[in-house]
Amino acid sequence: MVAVLLMVGTVPGCGGGDSSNPTSPTGASSSVCEVFKEASESGLSLTSKATWDKRLAVTMKLVGLAPPAQQANAKVYLQLVTDRLQLASLYKHVSVP
Repeated sequence: MVAVLLMVGTVPGCGGGDSSNPTSPTGASSSVCEVFKEASESGLSLTSKATWDKRLAVTMKLVGLAPPAQQANAKVYLQLVTDRLQLASLYKHVSVP
């Protein structure tokens, strides 16, 4: 879900309230909007340790913001990102095209 929202570049409830402030919430909390903004600005090019570390940090923030009913799923997703980072490190952080 996180990856889909990042690829689409929009988060429901974020950005619709104040055109001068793209993270102004209309339904989502401002902290969720800020994390998704940070994630979208970091780009999807996972080709270095720095970009992988940034993705992991953003994912950790999102896990912390996940609703209680979604915490288990969020933690599974965090483990997937962590495992992908570990695998990528074996190949000098170069993703398969």
